[in-house]
Amino acid sequence: MASFHHSGYVREEAAKRLNRITTGIEIPFLLIRLDDWVSSVRDAAQKAINSRLDPAYCRSFITNLALIARLEATAKVHSEPIIKGIKELLLSPECQSGLSEALGSSDRFIRRASFRLAINSKGRNLSEVLRQALNDSDFCSTQVLIEQPSQPRYFRNSLRLP
Repeated sequence: MASFHHSGYVREEAAKRLNRITTGIEIPFLLIRLDDWVSSVRDAAQKAINSRLDPAYCRSFITNLALIARLEATAKVHSEPIIKGIKELLLSPECQSGLSEALGSSDRFIRRASFRLAINSKGRNLSEVLRQALNDSDFCSTQVLIEQPSQPRYFRNSLRLP
């Protein structure tokens, strides 16, 4: 709760104390503080997140993919390197099993973000990703694939798009 306090001093101390927690439950609070308007709070959150860019935290970051996507859409320039680092971690071979599970998540926002990541993942069977997206009950999961500039041409051909 202290990470949402109106005082930047309190939020900064909260971010530092959150850094002492290493279970993964601290991740969403630290992610939110990455976009804080007080630079010392942002810095403390960035330090904490940077120390968690490790395969041991893959599932914790995957659980927070919707928050990460929102942060990416609204964040300022100072959060870009952290978001890039999180994505690189999630695309690493060590995180592939967690990412595969996330494609079947009951949370549609996690599935959408997972599909965005999966199509950029090296070594992933892209035909399988396409099949899963087409069978997903959420049309936006399929739309994510259609809109990706990095998608292979056969995705468009398979969907018979111009």
